[in-house]
Amino acid sequence: MVPRATLAFCRIHPPREVVVQTGAEGEPLFIQGQPFSGRVERSAGPWWIGTGWWTGRAEAGAFYDVEVRGRGLLRLFKEVATGRWFVDGWYG
Repeated sequence: MVPRATLAFCRIHPPREVVVQTGAEGEPLFIQGQPFSGRVERSAGPWWIGTGWWTGRAEAGAFYDVEVRGRGLLRLFKEVATGRWFVDGWYG
């Protein structure tokens, strides 16, 4: 049996705001914001969430897992209300 690689998710608290250039369907193409800047090679998502039911604060957004050239595998979050993007963490 071949051993599998395991990735752990490392959350950034608080999440780091970044600027994201998107494609025609809203998919992330490029991230600007050190130390995460780079071209998105692959992305998966969006995964939509709404947090108001357990936090008492009405927040909604979408998560994307993205591979950024030279930076690794990151998780992005886009707030629906503001359109702001954040790096929520990375896989390592």
